[in-house]
Amino acid sequence: MRYFGEPSIETRVEHHGAVVALHGRVTTGARDVKLRQTVRELLDEGVTNIVIDLEDVPAIDSSGMGELVAAHAAISRQGGHLELRHLPPRV
Repeated sequence: MRYFGEPSIETRVEHHGAVVALHGRVTTGARDVKLRQTVRELLDEGVTNIVIDLEDVPAIDSSGMGELVAAHAAISRQGGHLELRHLPPRV
């Protein structure tokens, strides 16, 4: 499914961790900050197993890739696990 609406982030905490669903392009801008804040808040709450779902992401630029790498590093430092689901064809 392609998402062409306003970029957004949806988070749901489940028994095994959290799913962070990104909608729209992952590029330089406010969403980079929101993704970083979302991961930080989840880690602060003790959630260390995080899935980032990219099903509704048509493309990721280098800044977006940097945010995913930073998320992985932050989660790993807390002893957690990051899983990326539904990677777009153009990463």
